[in-house]
Amino acid sequence: MKTLHSRIKFLRKKRGITQKELSLVLHMDRSNIANYESGKRVPPIESIVRMAAYFEVSVNYLLLGTESNEETSRMQEIKSLINALAEKDKKIQELQQAISNIQTQHKIQKGIPYFQMSGI
Repeated sequence: MKTLHSRIKFLRKKRGITQKELSLVLHMDRSNIANYESGKRVPPIESIVRMAAYFEVSVNYLLLGTESNEETSRMQEIKSLINALAEKDKKIQELQQAISNIQTQHKIQKGIPYFQMSGI
């Protein structure tokens, strides 16, 4: 992809969204997206920054089709941190479920007379 407009269209299609859906996310008219993708208009820098954030690419990529090494390593680091947080969140949810199960079991045992628990 050699141009800004072709990269915008590629990224939108890669996400599987329509021009209308992208326009809603970016808070702009669908016709603006169509004009950007056709190359009839160049988006203002604010729109380019919003698109880069939404598509999770750098502004350099949108404008030039390249990522700097520093940006690429930062993005990889951010993705790694996000994945690590997702794993920790999953473990927290598992622990919360285990605690809930223990609490439920404890409530059940408190309600059973001792002689029934001991087999008497």
